[in-house]
Amino acid sequence: MTSQPDPERKCPGAKYTINEAVCHARRRRGYPPCQECPHSGLASEKPAVIPAAAEIGPDDRLKQLFTSDPERGSELLGKYPDLLDENLAWLIGFGAGQFFRSQIAPRVQADPSAVSLLVGRDTRPGAAVLARALIEGILAGGTHVVDAGLLDWPQLCFGVRHLLRPGSGGILISGSFEDWTYSGVHLCGNQGHYLPPDRLDDLRILAANARRESVLTRGRFIRCKSPVRVVVDVANGPIGSALPALLAGSELNLTLLNADPLASPPHGPDPANRENLEPLRAEVVRRKAALGLALDSDADRCAFVDAQGRTLPPETVCTLLIRELARREDAEIGVVADQGLALENLEKCGARVSTAEPGVIAVQQTMIDREATLGVTPEGQYLFRDNFYAPSPLIALAILTSSPAPVDGE
Repeated sequence: MTSQPDPERKCPGAKYTINEAVCHARRRRGYPPCQECPHSGLASEKPAVIPAAAEIGPDDRLKQLFTSDPERGSELLGKYPDLLDENLAWLIGFGAGQFFRSQIAPRVQADPSAVSLLVGRDTRPGAAVLARALIEGILAGGTHVVDAGLLDWPQLCFGVRHLLRPGSGGILISGSFEDWTYSGVHLCGNQGHYLPPDRLDDLRILAANARRESVLTRGRFIRCKSPVRVVVDVANGPIGSALPALLAGSELNLTLLNADPLASPPHGPDPANRENLEPLRAEVVRRKAALGLALDSDADRCAFVDAQGRTLPPETVCTLLIRELARREDAEIGVVADQGLALENLEKCGARVSTAEPGVIAVQQTMIDREATLGVTPEGQYLFRDNFYAPSPLIALAILTSSPAPVDGE
């Protein structure tokens, strides 16, 4: 199969040329003009063989997959995995996210919720793998995804029209009418309409310019020089089921305590209560871990324990965070602290410290008003500007385990 249209191959009465693959597909399904076409005598020939994915680069395979055919609309069909494989699906997902985002007003393009892509798939071999790679590519570009699982085309169009915001779209992984060796990417545009074929080249260019290896994946934000052993007590909260996946790809050697959400908690959920930290202290010392982290049920409050099982006060944790953030950003760090904290050590670090009324809501609002980098409360809530001013013990963990400085408690 050639990737470019044959200059001699046209359907009777058509102005545009088509390649051999499109011609073959039309002949197979009894396309009416084929009855008068001189190429129709080739129907008995064997189907053209698509080169293996490893034999041609992703740019050439994208061009081959995006071969324009107005009769097929926005269906991109190819043999799986010879032409359409996991890597190509990721690139198309990344490009699709950027394409749909470019169609909305510039003033709202930075809003992650402004555009969503509804993704569905059929039951063919490889559809689940392709859908997963497609979704990862969309998310890597910062576009929101609604994963609908098994879905057909009418359902996808209905969902795009009635469930998503204007400007959103949908993608269905399906081989359509082709035989079972095929899969495909079907693109649904704004308001549930077919994506015009003349826009496919824009999407292909965006996909071709993406590089899968250049995008940070889960866990890669933790840059440890060597593996670090960490014990985390999740207090039977829902974060226990997600934490291994969230930290996959990092250098953390993770041990979870109380990770069964259906089990009865062995202790209270408040990490500020030192009695609740005893199992974590013991496990950190027993496993010779570098750090321990205790979370409450909804994972916004936390407490850290050092390698000797000693508790790290919020002021100490905040000091360590300031030092590492200042080293990374090479700038003064703005910090908002609950007025119930001792601020002397924070000011000694060279941070620009502001106080807030008691409570995490007051700390967050003061951070927003002053565009501060970090916020902290006596209850062990660490808020980050780059996390939309929300608390995140996992970001604090990532920073602490990436720091070259030792972590010592009281």
